[in-house]
Amino acid sequence: MPITPQMAQSVPSVFAETGALNCQPSSPFLLMAHPGSAMVVTEGLKSPTWVPAINLFRLSPGVEHVATRRRGDSYPSTIQTARLEKQREGFVIIEPDRALVTDPKHLPAGASPGAYIREYQTYDRRTGLEGKCYREVWDVQVPTRSPNDPPKWKFDKGAYNRWVVSLLEAGVIPGPDEYARNEFKMHAARWAAEQHNIDDPSKRADKVKATQAGLKTLETATVVGAA
Repeated sequence: MPITPQMAQSVPSVFAETGALNCQPSSPFLLMAHPGSAMVVTEGLKSPTWVPAINLFRLSPGVEHVATRRRGDSYPSTIQTARLEKQREGFVIIEPDRALVTDPKHLPAGASPGAYIREYQTYDRRTGLEGKCYREVWDVQVPTRSPNDPPKWKFDKGAYNRWVVSLLEAGVIPGPDEYARNEFKMHAARWAAEQHNIDDPSKRADKVKATQAGLKTLETATVVGAA
């Protein structure tokens, strides 16, 4: 149902009635992984695990080789060059129609199985822009004071981590290579050393203990696919 400015101003429940969100439209996106990136995740997992950083590539026309769609153009043709450029940079694109999120353990409570990208109708009361916005399935909308308020979100990190690890186990995305893992450990050790410079002696011991525990986690984290 189209929303007119008059409706948005005069009917307090228009957003509740249409299901639209009071926010600006956004472009679709792709998730990508790179073997040269590394991090250790723990939330929602049985043990700390090495994973590549997952990048969200927003497919905004006119930005990073994404073409503006003209009459007669297919949508895939507008993003083909952008996809190729990212692949040349070493990224592995996680295809939304192939890397489906179907396991209940990989979904937030109440979310339906399907692609990792979810579409919402939007109407921005401030600008009058109507359209669609796109968010990850792990973005869970939280209650606001009024349906007319801009939406608020929380991210289900546990379900997301389990999904990423499942992609590693299935060979859909590459795990971080040894160089990336060692580089991450080096930066973490450098950061940990800087944390020892604490003026308050009563806090220094606890901080040192916490940073040492963090470094140990990196050394013992699971490398998916390692022999």
